[in-house]
Amino acid sequence: MSFLPFSIDYNINDTFIFFGNNLIFKRNNEHISKPIIKELLDSSFIFDSFIDTNINSAGIILKHDDSIFQTDILSNIIQIPLRQYFYESSQDCINASRILALANWRNNKRFCSYCGSKLLNNPKLTALSCPTCNDTFFPRIEPCIIILISKGNEILLAKHRARNQDIYTCLAGLWNVVKILKNVQKEKYVKKLALK
Repeated sequence: MSFLPFSIDYNINDTFIFFGNNLIFKRNNEHISKPIIKELLDSSFIFDSFIDTNINSAGIILKHDDSIFQTDILSNIIQIPLRQYFYESSQDCINASRILALANWRNNKRFCSYCGSKLLNNPKLTALSCPTCNDTFFPRIEPCIIILISKGNEILLAKHRARNQDIYTCLAGLWNVVKILKNVQKEKYVKKLALK
């Protein structure tokens, strides 16, 4: 359950390569596939790369420079927006979303907010650590999706206890990117409503 520096020798399930919010694929005639990672690692196009041991997947984030697609290494590359990719593979999409969320957090949290030192991967936690003041920074909690529980033609709504109005809403929760998304739905509703 930690960040590791990217290594081609580490046995990972999948690697997601992003340019902004787009996944990068290589076009081979009519088929698309993921680019060869070794080609990218030998280039100067990488902004960040890491392995998330929670899902045993890696993220490679390319520098935001359109000219990189004019090189031989990234020729025949197509970009697929993550939202469009949702329709391709649900499991891949969950892992890709998690990698992108962690990558965006890592991009926005590169320096210690107390002393200004560059943050490093924490070897034991999904976190970044300051080598100077030994503080640890975790990914922030992000809003997720609202899920409506239904049974036939009925839906489950809840009344907020603190309000004196008869207003009913579906339940909403927050998603911590350290947690696996598919487990969040069940955890939230089982815990809040004692559902089984």
